[in-house]
Amino acid sequence: MSWQFSYFSTIYIVTALISALTTYLITRQRAAAGKIPLAWLMIAAAVWSFAAALEAASVGIPAKVFWSKVQYIGTVSAPVLFLIFILEYVRLDKQLTRRNLILLWLIPVITLLMAVTNDWHGLVWSSFTPSPDDSTILIYGHAAWFWIFAAYSYLLIMGGVLYLIWAIIRFPKMFRRQIGILLAGAAVPIVGNVIYLAGLSPVAGLDLTPITFSITGLILALGIFRFQLFELVPMARDILIESMSDSLLVLDDQNRIVDINPAFEQLIGVSVKSAIGQPARDFFATWPGLVSKYIDALDTQAEICLSEEPPRYVDLRISPIYGRSKRFTGRLIVLRDITEHKLTQEALARKAREMAALLGTSLDINALPDLSSLLYAIIEKATGLLGITMGGLYLVRPDGQSLELVIGYNLGKDYSGTILRFGEGLSGQVAQTGEAMMVADYRQWEHRAAIYNDISIKRVLAVPLRIKGKVIGVINITDDQTTGSFTQEDIQLVSLFADQAALAIENARLLEESNRQAEKLGIINRFSLAITSALNMDQVLKTLHEQCQQVAPCDVFYVALYDEASSLIHVPLFHENGQYQEGPSRDIHDHPGTIGAVIQARRTIYLDDSIHMDTHPYKQKTAKLRRPTRSYVGIPLTLRERVIGVMSIQSYQPKAYSEDDIHILELIALQAAIAIENARLYAEEQRLAIIDELTGIYNYRGLMALGVREIDRARRFGRNLSILFFDVDGFRNFNNKYSHTIGNLVLQAIAQQCRANTRSVDLISRFGGDEFVILLPEANLETTKKAAERLQMGIASTKVPFEFGELSVTISIGVAQLSDAIPDLGALIERANQAEHLAKEKGNGRLVVFGDK
Repeated sequence: MSWQFSYFSTIYIVTALISALTTYLITRQRAAAGKIPLAWLMIAAAVWSFAAALEAASVGIPAKVFWSKVQYIGTVSAPVLFLIFILEYVRLDKQLTRRNLILLWLIPVITLLMAVTNDWHGLVWSSFTPSPDDSTILIYGHAAWFWIFAAYSYLLIMGGVLYLIWAIIRFPKMFRRQIGILLAGAAVPIVGNVIYLAGLSPVAGLDLTPITFSITGLILALGIFRFQLFELVPMARDILIESMSDSLLVLDDQNRIVDINPAFEQLIGVSVKSAIGQPARDFFATWPGLVSKYIDALDTQAEICLSEEPPRYVDLRISPIYGRSKRFTGRLIVLRDITEHKLTQEALARKAREMAALLGTSLDINALPDLSSLLYAIIEKATGLLGITMGGLYLVRPDGQSLELVIGYNLGKDYSGTILRFGEGLSGQVAQTGEAMMVADYRQWEHRAAIYNDISIKRVLAVPLRIKGKVIGVINITDDQTTGSFTQEDIQLVSLFADQAALAIENARLLEESNRQAEKLGIINRFSLAITSALNMDQVLKTLHEQCQQVAPCDVFYVALYDEASSLIHVPLFHENGQYQEGPSRDIHDHPGTIGAVIQARRTIYLDDSIHMDTHPYKQKTAKLRRPTRSYVGIPLTLRERVIGVMSIQSYQPKAYSEDDIHILELIALQAAIAIENARLYAEEQRLAIIDELTGIYNYRGLMALGVREIDRARRFGRNLSILFFDVDGFRNFNNKYSHTIGNLVLQAIAQQCRANTRSVDLISRFGGDEFVILLPEANLETTKKAAERLQMGIASTKVPFEFGELSVTISIGVAQLSDAIPDLGALIERANQAEHLAKEKGNGRLVVFGDK
């Protein structure tokens, strides 16, 4: 093959080199949407230009036709790659499915095959004529298939141009310059190709299209270096928005939506297409309160309610975005769904309110010794708990097989004295089964009692009144306004109240039945008031002991609590010889003893002379009886058919207890079981209030509450007390680099290392964010420094696994010691914080003691 290089072949080679250089510049950019197809587009242009150069330099028509066929590799690829690049760049790459890609490439592949086999059919080129202006240029006569491909190419190119115009209209102005550069770069080859096809080339047959690609390459190079072609939309969105689990929205400086991530789409229920470019005020029009309060906020955080039904709460964070010249360019809005957390908080608050209401109601009814007043108060309070104004109170008749309505509350007619057999109507069925029942619409219920046919009753809830598992009556709550089911919380609340009411009824009956027991029953009422008003477990148990002492001889007293799930028995209070102590724990299966016998029997055990029997808890030195007891009473603490423990009263004298004594003690035990459960629930709520939810260590509230005690203790006994204040080095950018989920894993790992490298008496807390505080009682500065160094080594060696490998972090620690010059805990923390700041200034992973230089 002979060669004759000319002016035009040189121009084509320069064009190919410019395209190749542009390809290199593109590949040097960091990952961004559209980068790969644009690089391939410039490769196609380089192949096209280089083959055109060889065509111009070759001698003879066959050689020129051969290189023209090689050009078609770039010619058929360029329009398709151009459209693919545009779709990726303007964030419409979801349209590039496998099926659509096959369809896009179908005609170009056929065209390439047709060009290669043109000698057989002549459907691409019909003739080859040397140019009269320059013999190195060949004029091609174009046949039918060429024009089909040309039309298809222009269709793809115009589609890409229209998408760019759409992006200019929809995207904020900060992105329009980049899109304008792409339009300019796309327009130049189009103009060159039109000139060629129209026969307007300055030299007949000269194809200006590959030459114009050099201009396109220069324009793209300018866009990359001068206008950050790949710096704004694709990269920021791919890394920041698509990968975030939080809902994220980006606004420009004119409050128009720039971008939105899938999490936001799912939270709000909108699509990207409908959101991009829309004014934020219009987008959030369904939440006018949100718009009026936050539409112009630059930097804020708040918890907001998006909807009431169903409830949806989010944590809103708004942050400003500034460009490289510190010019305000927009705002970042992040919404984190906190619905579950919020509902849990509300449920706990509601539970606390219900318990408070239950406590107040129980105190009210227990303060009424008169049975008739008590019964009326019970039904009034029971309906009031659910905000309902109708109901009735039934008591079991002496025959044990029927109920009598003793109080009809706002029924519109006096039904007092109505008798229902066990199994008749709703209340009769509850009395028979001993379980709470409800009816969503009593009018349609086929088992309704006939006597109530003339009352317009809708939903009804009936709850049994039980004493020691025996039903003594039924509380009936009737709603004439609403149909449907009562919630499980409603049922549980009324059931707990029914337990208290049953006790109150039984107490009142005892008062009326026996004047001889009046004084002791008064003690029970006073005990009820005392124990139900206490929420501290230690106070509840000591109050229980004090009240039992007024009822019967009580030389030895203990309360054992039983956890059925773990089969463990724990003795939180043991009293003998004027001293309180805590007894040992044990497994009921290993050492059941008398406690185990009471739990398993689920009834009171009375041993009137037990000198030869082991009648006290499993003995250790801390719970050893000074001398053996003779009389033993063990009473199960029962809460809704579940034994939660045993209360035991013992005497050094044989046969020290009568049946009346035991009966009253059993009533006290029923009250005690409820009070113990309330104290346990309250203690759990108090514990959760001072525990950090993420790490399981104390939160700021717990630190301040318990830390003050440690300060007082150290001053009172003249003991040492030191403090560590530290945070994670570089954590401010950590979440942005990885994710909040990985950041949370790191904080959890640090908390675990704190527990592993400190003593059980040390107080570990999360001060806020990535800041931690540890109080070390009885520790001087030297001991504290060693503990801090040990903690630094433990955390530095910790590896936190995530999807791309393992992470490790370091901490900077400030150390301070309590002295007379430090007035309180806040000042001590401040000194350690100052030392920590100094450690930060010296570099990551440093430790500084307050006062050191």
